[in-house]
Amino acid sequence: MNNTKPTVIALLRNTAQIYVGQSRFSDKPVFLVEAKSENHVYELRGDATTNDHYAALVAEFGDIISKPGPGAKLNSIEFNTGRQYSPEGQLIEAWVVAIDQSIPEWPTIVVYFKDRSRMIDGLVRVRSLTEKDVMEAYDHGRYEPA
Repeated sequence: MNNTKPTVIALLRNTAQIYVGQSRFSDKPVFLVEAKSENHVYELRGDATTNDHYAALVAEFGDIISKPGPGAKLNSIEFNTGRQYSPEGQLIEAWVVAIDQSIPEWPTIVVYFKDRSRMIDGLVRVRSLTEKDVMEAYDHGRYEPA
């Protein structure tokens, strides 16, 4: 069994990594997308048999595709806290809107969040764009309503 990590060829909305892998439904190569906030891999449309995978993805999806770089970081996340504010749980979207480097040793990320289940949105200041940091600020009321 091959346990090598696949090469990431693109990012989808900077929230998920795209790579080429084997389809679960056929013997042809397909684009697979792995979301950082989920433990699931999805198959995408597009021709993964081409020599230029990135161009094929851009042709299919447009500007929601970006090239990963050595310093590429996610700039948005989506997650479900599992709290029962709705039948689906508590669905949160969060994305970076600014980076405050007024103290270079302690940069702060300004994140806009949207709680789709409770219809609350606002800005939080966090050290990293993670579910833990965003929810800690939100739960403790350390946010500015949008």
